[in-house]
Amino acid sequence: MGVRGFADLHAHLMGHLAFGGKILWGKPYDPEHTGSEALARALPWCPVPEHQIGAEFWHNPGGYPEFDSWPRYSTIAHQQAYLDWVRRAYDGGLRLVCCSAVNNEVLARFGSSDNGEDADDRSTVDRQLEAMKEMVRFVDHQSGGQGRGWMEIAYSAEDAHRIIESERLAVVLGMEVDSLGNWRTGDELPGDPAAGKAEIRRELERLYESGVRQITPIHLTDNAFGGAAVYNRMFDALNKALTGSHYITEDASQTGVEYRLEDDLGGTGIAELFRALLYQWETQSDPSHAIPGGQANTKGLTDHGQTLIDELMRLGMVIDIDHM
Repeated sequence: MGVRGFADLHAHLMGHLAFGGKILWGKPYDPEHTGSEALARALPWCPVPEHQIGAEFWHNPGGYPEFDSWPRYSTIAHQQAYLDWVRRAYDGGLRLVCCSAVNNEVLARFGSSDNGEDADDRSTVDRQLEAMKEMVRFVDHQSGGQGRGWMEIAYSAEDAHRIIESERLAVVLGMEVDSLGNWRTGDELPGDPAAGKAEIRRELERLYESGVRQITPIHLTDNAFGGAAVYNRMFDALNKALTGSHYITEDASQTGVEYRLEDDLGGTGIAELFRALLYQWETQSDPSHAIPGGQANTKGLTDHGQTLIDELMRLGMVIDIDHM
């Protein structure tokens, strides 16, 4: 029997803990206060100087109570998933949300220089997963406990069906980072296939035990498992920063690809922040970028990538192919 409602399959409800804890301004809730005091503490005025880079980030600083330029649909640097607003979506029919832990290690290094938090993907994912569980426990406590809260983490399809059928919000935990397990390149995994498989399996089982059920194997950069989709110039610089090399591209015009890195000016907003951080260090490109035609990554799944996919299927996890 089916269930009714709508789903958000790609959300980052704990994104304020990513990127070193400084790039996304505002928290999704304040567990110590209620009402306007909670709003004032979770969504105060935005003083982040980095948000003054790029046209999208030119904004009035007003958080609560003015909210004079954020939240809005076009901002990606300010909190848009405050708990009361998520509840409003739930009241309107939201019944499933896939909440992925997210990070960008270069921005995290930049943002965490003075707050003592680890910038690596593995640590950041763990921090966000625990925070999501804490928020679900908070919602339950506010409703009297004993599983009476309006949201619950779903660890299986049966869980999701039960939660939605009871008119509550099912939360699926996932992750979307560049370096799953902190493996930026295949050289960081054992060369022996059996040893590599064992290490990948241990990490996936650890994540599964922590509640993760959805994984994006490859994000914005190449990693130990394969090549990322080429679609934004600034991520080529990120690829160089994390892996030591640029995207290696080939002419993919025959498949309809028209995108070329050198024609991409990087856009505004977060792209300008990337450009300010990355392109001051790296302005070169790979010789393959001079090949005419639409550009696609030459790198597909590696042997480690095939192992990863096999292990994800063994565990019954959702494989998110965005960015592959």
